[in-house]
Amino acid sequence: MSTHPQQRFASPSRSLSLLLHATGLASFLASFKHLSQYDMPIANAYGGYSQFLTILSLAVSTVTFAVAVVADLTLNSTLFSIKNKLAVVTAPVEVLVALMYWGIFAYDPQLLFPDEFRMPIIADIGFHAMPGIVLSLDVLFFSPPWTISASSMLALSNVLAFLYWAWVEQCYTHNGWYAAFLVRRIS
Repeated sequence: MSTHPQQRFASPSRSLSLLLHATGLASFLASFKHLSQYDMPIANAYGGYSQFLTILSLAVSTVTFAVAVVADLTLNSTLFSIKNKLAVVTAPVEVLVALMYWGIFAYDPQLLFPDEFRMPIIADIGFHAMPGIVLSLDVLFFSPPWTISASSMLALSNVLAFLYWAWVEQCYTHNGWYAAFLVRRIS
């Protein structure tokens, strides 16, 4: 293990970092490829698939890991800094998505998708587990200790939550329905 200039502790090797980031990026891109082949009515609605927090967070995760791969290959400290800032925001969202999705799935999968829209388990894992897993590993083992205070993180989380809520309501205004099947059932 060696010390990277942007880390306070010894970090795993550059090759392990590149392996994690390349694997994560490949998984994220495969998820988007699957999404482009997945025929669901929401694709043609206002907002399309971006009505789902899963897809929005996956997009930011993809950018984060694309920057990470380039940073690993070039050892560019500016890119490492950008990746670290993105990861510290994205990782908690991806973990939240995974915990909510798999918690609801364990209780009743019908609350997430009707049977006719159920995706293969490997795609499900790609969308709802891999991002949380690889981003958590990145933040815990390949990034410097968080440089954001708890109050700043709370403020940022609230801003992002309200922006997403406003986006969901904007889509509802245009479509007349919520994208998430669970929200449709309880509204």
